[in-house]
Amino acid sequence: MLPRNVLAIRKTIGAATEIITSWTQKSSNATLLDFPPGSYTGMRTIDKLGILDFTGHTNRLANSLQHIQFLNGAVGVLNDKSAEEELAAFKRPEIMKKETADLVRAGLKLYYSQLKGDLNNEKLLAKMYKDSNEALLLDQATQNLYEGLSSNFFAYHHKRQTLLSAPLNSVLQGTVLRMVLSVCKEENIPVDFTFPNLKQMDEWEGAFLSSTSRLILPIEKLVLPDGSVKEFGESPTIELIRNKVRKECEKRVENLLTPQDLK
Repeated sequence: MLPRNVLAIRKTIGAATEIITSWTQKSSNATLLDFPPGSYTGMRTIDKLGILDFTGHTNRLANSLQHIQFLNGAVGVLNDKSAEEELAAFKRPEIMKKETADLVRAGLKLYYSQLKGDLNNEKLLAKMYKDSNEALLLDQATQNLYEGLSSNFFAYHHKRQTLLSAPLNSVLQGTVLRMVLSVCKEENIPVDFTFPNLKQMDEWEGAFLSSTSRLILPIEKLVLPDGSVKEFGESPTIELIRNKVRKECEKRVENLLTPQDLK
């Protein structure tokens, strides 16, 4: 039996489903900026039916909500005391998972029904990724690289045969980042949590991004602040990590839809 306050906002969640999952040509970053600050996570579908590490994502939402302080209108959209009371139940992981599953399930059905005929729209995809796939956060003074706007960044040092990534306490640790570290441990690939530095990029065999939307995305070109371009070739080690992470993803999928839902 769900608490009364959860039942009370189900109608609101249903309305939000249609709004949030409506087809938009905005980027994910722009979409997030349209909404007030709060608890959020980004999920990845696998073969349309499942979500990668769905329980991990809903636990993250519940944990984030536990740490949000609703004090004196600090979160403007929640000035009403009743809003805080109604959200309180979602601090419980089991309720967050149940309600989020209903939301995502309804959203996926709507999303796929709207996108029939558009999934292979090459012009639209070209427009979305016309300039670049991601922007990296750079410390101009030190030339240290941190992470992407919605991804973690890795560089593979050729001579040291070591993966470089920013210290974990300086970046957001994504779901796929943890999978990369698990694969590296399994394959005996050393990982040095030292900032990759642009001054040393000629020593890199390659570099890649990790995120729920991209999984492992090898970087072909880095466009530097001065406009110059650094190109990378194929890296057997990065390709190994990429394939292993993909296989690991298949083990961690939680299905929310059935094939019949997509008809």
